[in-house]
Amino acid sequence: MLFRSQLLSRISQLRTLFRSDIPDHDFISDVGGSLQFDTSQDCWCDADEFEAQVRLAQQAQEAGEMDAALGTFLAALSLYNEDYLRENIYDDWPSDRREKLRELWISALFRCGAITADRCEFSDSIRFIKRVLDADPYRENAYQALMLYLTRAGRRSEAIQLYRYAERLFAQHLAAQPAPSTRILYEKILKGEAG
Repeated sequence: MLFRSQLLSRISQLRTLFRSDIPDHDFISDVGGSLQFDTSQDCWCDADEFEAQVRLAQQAQEAGEMDAALGTFLAALSLYNEDYLRENIYDDWPSDRREKLRELWISALFRCGAITADRCEFSDSIRFIKRVLDADPYRENAYQALMLYLTRAGRRSEAIQLYRYAERLFAQHLAAQPAPSTRILYEKILKGEAG
């Protein structure tokens, strides 16, 4: 009896939380004895909007509309404040969507880095890729991109230090070495041939 009372109380709280001021807009509906969130109602979800904005930005980039692409990527990135349903980190049910959104966010950061690098706006490119490495310090392609952007920005010594840092990090935590492509880029930077 106590459980039923608590459940009914929670349902009432949900209905109040999702109540709309618009008549006939009830977001929580009872369908055949089970409660459902009525997605046919007019509602906004940051994760859905993030995905839509990234898709629009990718389309603009592929069409060669770089100003529109960058602006739309930046709008999308402003919606991604933290991993999806971070408070449910140990639950399985949101993990696929969380990972998909996270990869989409990282892809958007890489694309912003590439667009700004093509414009020779290397401080922005560097900032975007550093955000990737803050989120995933073992993502080797981010080290490659950052090394390249640092070199193009005239910060060759930082690019060299970054490679050495990645080399130590991978050896210590992954018992691995950077990929041959990363090593080749490092050697080109050492010789002054990259950029």
